[in-house]
Amino acid sequence: MQDILGDSIPESKDPGDHIMFSLEGLEDFITNSIQDTEGVRAARRAKKLMQTAGVWVEEETFAQSKWRRLNPSEE
Repeated sequence: MQDILGDSIPESKDPGDHIMFSLEGLEDFITNSIQDTEGVRAARRAKKLMQTAGVWVEEETFAQSKWRRLNPSEE
């Protein structure tokens, strides 16, 4: 457990405890994580290119407008 979590082990756990992984499940998780990461990076690159070209117009999201309405003193 300590090899994976380092100093972030919950106090109720023994650092010497073992964690059992399904290798097939771990492989699926890693494969999906890599694909998700590639998608996020591609979206960021595309947004930056579109902003540079002047075709990306940033608009306030619902969450941002709600935050602004609920916290007017932080503007």
